[in-house]
Amino acid sequence: MKKTLLSLSALALCAMSLDANAATEAKEMQVVGKVAGFANSIDKSKPVQLGVVFDGANATSQADFDAVKGIIGAGLKTGKVTINFVPVAISELGSKVTSVDMLFVTEGLSGKMAEINSVAKNNKKLTVSTDMSCVETGNCLVGVDVSSGVKVFLNRASVDAIGIEFDAAFKFMVKEI
Repeated sequence: MKKTLLSLSALALCAMSLDANAATEAKEMQVVGKVAGFANSIDKSKPVQLGVVFDGANATSQADFDAVKGIIGAGLKTGKVTINFVPVAISELGSKVTSVDMLFVTEGLSGKMAEINSVAKNNKKLTVSTDMSCVETGNCLVGVDVSSGVKVFLNRASVDAIGIEFDAAFKFMVKEI
């Protein structure tokens, strides 16, 4: 009995540590697609090209990239739009940004967020992430968190600086930071 309790405790501890670095979930990608549906700058009559920014040398970023790729697959219908997966290695960001409608910033890119923000701002691209630090620092416009209910965060100063506009109904669904 003692051995079983110890094993269960160890398993619970492992689960908690894995959850702290959890990759993006399907529910979060559904919300990302809905955010795209509210962005006035995105053409919703065709599939939204979601550039998923990652660093293959960063294990956390690569794991999140793989999770997002698995969720979107050949296209993910969500709300008013279908989102298509477009891989964007951090080293290719400058050349690929014009071929996508919006950017998803994977977990683990804290050292690259300012660079991503600069490219996105220069190209007037909506940036979204499940990494709340990206939104809190103003490097991403929108953050999605489903850890305790669905929450969408908007960095108002960053949105205004880039000039992205959303449908009026969107402001009732987000918390501005």
